[in-house]
Amino acid sequence: MKNFLIIPLMIGVLALSSCYSENADRNGAMVTDAANDITETVKAVSETEKALPETVNAASEEVEAASTVTVSSAEVTLSENPETEHTEAAESTDDIIGGSYTEETGLSEFECYADAQHVKLSGRTLFRDNIRYLGYSCSAAEFDFYGTYAEIELIMEPEECDEKERSYYSVTVNSEEVFRGVLTEDMVFCAVDEEIADRYRVKITKLSEGCFGAVGIGRIRTVAAGETAPPPVSDIRIEFIGDSLTCGYGDEASSAEEKFSTSTENGLLGYAALTAERLGAEYNIIGMNGIGIVSRYTPNGEKKTEGFLMPELYKYTDGFRSDELWDNSEFVPDICVIALGANDNSYTRGITSREDEFSEKYIEFIRQVREANPDSYIICASGIQRSNLYDVIARSAEKYIEESSDERISSFRFNSQRDDEGFGSDYHPSAVSQQRFADELYAEITRLFPEYVNE
Repeated sequence: MKNFLIIPLMIGVLALSSCYSENADRNGAMVTDAANDITETVKAVSETEKALPETVNAASEEVEAASTVTVSSAEVTLSENPETEHTEAAESTDDIIGGSYTEETGLSEFECYADAQHVKLSGRTLFRDNIRYLGYSCSAAEFDFYGTYAEIELIMEPEECDEKERSYYSVTVNSEEVFRGVLTEDMVFCAVDEEIADRYRVKITKLSEGCFGAVGIGRIRTVAAGETAPPPVSDIRIEFIGDSLTCGYGDEASSAEEKFSTSTENGLLGYAALTAERLGAEYNIIGMNGIGIVSRYTPNGEKKTEGFLMPELYKYTDGFRSDELWDNSEFVPDICVIALGANDNSYTRGITSREDEFSEKYIEFIRQVREANPDSYIICASGIQRSNLYDVIARSAEKYIEESSDERISSFRFNSQRDDEGFGSDYHPSAVSQQRFADELYAEITRLFPEYVNE
């Protein structure tokens, strides 16, 4: 739009301050404090305007004439040319929590929460008291904007926990990681602070699993041409239901001997996230370490059911923090990958009666997943760690097919982790092994669905 031609003359008018401290409050006072300087600069521009080309004069007239035009969040996206999208921001709308328009810069201050109108959400997330809680591995909030500044209020949950169990998270700007670390206290994170407006995509991702706390997202503040907007959504959706092997437990550890902490658990390096990223798919991960179908991990062979088993956890949005039941219409997967059995194996131990018990409960869980996702293709995966349950899982899937005539299901066996690939914490798969598992699962999914090939 022509009114962009005059904006560079104004950039020197207003210098945005550096990143806020935790208690900083960027509000309309910023414009008020600079009002006198703006007035003098506008006068100076008026005096020199006659010397500018006629196109600049025309652009100046357009800026004055555009005072009633508004900007919607849908107009400001990374996929479009911002110069064709940029118009004056709304002076007041019900959807904007705060902000004041400045004609000289063409930008406004906006404030919003991490709701579906303003951000793209990944994973099962809770929204309580205007705080979005990222609990599960790789749950995320992502938004686009055209402007100069963005900050995110981050809330530590729970308020107190063991240092090695605090939430591990990352922040990326335009796909480049600008921070990765453990959240140790409530804070305001400055993601973008630039003098010249540009297009930005900001993403906050929870890396560690849900039983080790959550990253809460409060207010999101921007200086921008319009409200934040959710990025585009892929047509392919995958749900992963698993245990520590799916969450990426210990995959950033240097060896099996390195003690686990959340800072060694990067879900983005796990096979689930890597497979989904390669497919260009949206994905949910429902998982936690030690979980199973009939028993949690047990070192002595005695059944352990304290805490969650997957058939119970699967019902909830985030069972670690709420009894809110998950609304399956929120995420309708094309494929559901069930990757369970490693912890049950510590209980079944090749004992026929226990394997029969596992098989019965496994089939019941397939039915539960099918009821929640009637149109999804189900892959019953196993084999990441050596287990006596390989064949039991395959037979269970076959038995379910015979009983239900449901043919949108199959079993799949990974090639187990290898010593030469190294190990993560507590002999969990290394990042090298996780990449190989992702390659194998990608090959299986694209064999089943050739249209998903994404090379």
